[in-house]
Amino acid sequence: MAQSGVQAKKDTVDPQYLWILPEHLKPTMDISMFGGPRGHVLHDDGSRFAYLLTTLSVTSTERLLWLDTMPLDITALEVERYRFCADNDYPASKLGWRRYGFWNGALKTFRQLGLDVHGGLRRLLELRDRVILTSTSYSASPLLIGDAESLRQYMDIGVHLYTDVPEYPKNLDEAASAYVKLSSLITETITLEEVEKKIQESTDNNETWELKRVKFRPETKEKYRKILLEVSQEEFLDQQLQDLRNRKRTRVNE
Repeated sequence: MAQSGVQAKKDTVDPQYLWILPEHLKPTMDISMFGGPRGHVLHDDGSRFAYLLTTLSVTSTERLLWLDTMPLDITALEVERYRFCADNDYPASKLGWRRYGFWNGALKTFRQLGLDVHGGLRRLLELRDRVILTSTSYSASPLLIGDAESLRQYMDIGVHLYTDVPEYPKNLDEAASAYVKLSSLITETITLEEVEKKIQESTDNNETWELKRVKFRPETKEKYRKILLEVSQEEFLDQQLQDLRNRKRTRVNE
C-alpha cells in the first residue's frame, strides 16, 4: 500500500498522544468488591487504586476517605497544603486539608501503579473541580500511561498506535479493523477548527498540551479512514486486474 499522504510524523508527536484513550476516564472494576466507601479494607494498592479511579470519575460530591497514605500529623498536612496552594496559584479556599491529603495521596497511588496526570496535582484538582461543576465525566486527555499491563486491570486504556493498531494495515480486513477500533474511541464532536481556535486562545501550558492531544485524535481517525479507502481501492483494482487476466486466459484456451 502506498504510504505517501498518510504517513504519521512520529518524531514530532508526543509519545503519550499515541495512546488513544476513551474520551473520558473509564474504570473497569466494581469497587463494591473492596468493601464499599468506608475504606477499612482499602489497604492494598490494587483496591485503593480502583476506588480512587472511581472517585475521580464520579460526577457527584466527593466522599473523601482517610487513606492510610495520608500523614497522621494534621499540622504538617496543613503546611503542605498552604505551600502547594502558594506554589501553584491554587485557591486555598477550595482546598481543605482533608481534600489536599486525599488527592495528594491518590496521585501517589496512581503513580505507583503506572498512571500519572500531565500537570500533576494542580491539574488533577482543576479537572476534578470541572467534573463537579459541570456534572461531566473526568476527561482522559491529561492521563499519562506508564505501566499498561497493570492499568488494563483497572481501567480502559484504549489502544496504542503502531502497537495495538498497525501503522500501515496490509489488507482490507486489517484496515477496517483499525478504523473500527479508533472510531469507537475517538468520539469527540469538536471540529478541528474549534480545537485549533482553543489552542490559539489557551494561556495554560497544561491545557494547551491536552488540546493538542485532542486535535491529534480526529487527525488520526481521518488518517485511518483514508488508509481504509486506499486499501479498499487497491484491492478492488487488483481484483479487476485479476478478472481481466482470467478472461484473457480463457479466450486464449478456447
